[in-house]
Amino acid sequence: MRITSDPAKRQWTLDNRGLDLEADGAEAFAGRTLTLLDDRLDYGEARFQTYGTVRGRLVMVVWTPRNGGRHVISMRHCHEREARRVRPHLV
Repeated sequence: MRITSDPAKRQWTLDNRGLDLEADGAEAFAGRTLTLLDDRLDYGEARFQTYGTVRGRLVMVVWTPRNGGRHVISMRHCHEREARRVRPHLV
């Protein structure tokens, strides 16, 4: 699966959250996941929230289908309460 991201946002996320939008995104998508449509706003494109694990810790990845791959918009670690709620639904 091809994963892309904005270079500046990728660097910011790596510097501030310790997550690489592309390499860690690939890890998150490769394991058990829960994907939800992000329809809170009209973004002008379909957006999804995918929960998955990176180095054993639950993360949430926001992405959109683009050019036959997944363009990662953001990624963050989940708080423990959120992780307890989501983890049973990973498939």
